[in-house]
Amino acid sequence: MSVKYSDSFMTLVNELTKINKSVIVVPDEDKINVKMSDPNKSLVYDLNTTKESFGVEEEIGFYNFVEFYSFYTTLKNGTDIPSLSIKDNKICLTGDNSKLNYNLSDVEILKTHRPKNVSFADWDYEFTLDQKIIQELTKMISLINASYIKMVSHEDGYVTIKVYSNGVDNAFEKRVELTKVSETEDAFDFDIIADQINKIPSGSYKFQVKNPGRIKVSLVTTGDTSLDIYIARKKEA
Repeated sequence: MSVKYSDSFMTLVNELTKINKSVIVVPDEDKINVKMSDPNKSLVYDLNTTKESFGVEEEIGFYNFVEFYSFYTTLKNGTDIPSLSIKDNKICLTGDNSKLNYNLSDVEILKTHRPKNVSFADWDYEFTLDQKIIQELTKMISLINASYIKMVSHEDGYVTIKVYSNGVDNAFEKRVELTKVSETEDAFDFDIIADQINKIPSGSYKFQVKNPGRIKVSLVTTGDTSLDIYIARKKEA
């Protein structure tokens, strides 16, 4: 079966392997869904797009998508992408005078890391971090060797985002405009693991916060692709 796909889909899924190297692609009418969690189930992503991006008709699984992506990029020739087909639980990539067969994985085994639908409605606050701010935060996480990011809302309509580690004086703070979208009177003040921000793909994101510290992070896009990432707050010691 010949499969239509886009290079941008391959690249985005490869970026998401920072959360989990395994991938299950699930078709649903004219859409496809990729949804996985990290091993600790503290980070979940939910990617939805059209079959123009990856037009499979049945579920397929990659135990190690990073490995498959390496083969794929090797067969790419500039902007010319190899043709892709699926037969007998194998993907065949065909490029200029080149051909690669790649074994797919047992979807049922991989489903231990495919979460059920995440319920997230009626959030209390939202704010946006553009790509430049995300890059600034990830750079500071590296420079400070930070363990945590603290998010605190303020009555003046801002949220403070602090990159820090316990027992270390070095810290970085960023103030971002905050919008309250519910009738809640409760402020929020919680930590997330800094590495969780390192694992989200490049781009601008809308952050939605639901007390007492549940976060939905949505990629800002104008296309047919949506990406939601759910982040759990750091557990109290």
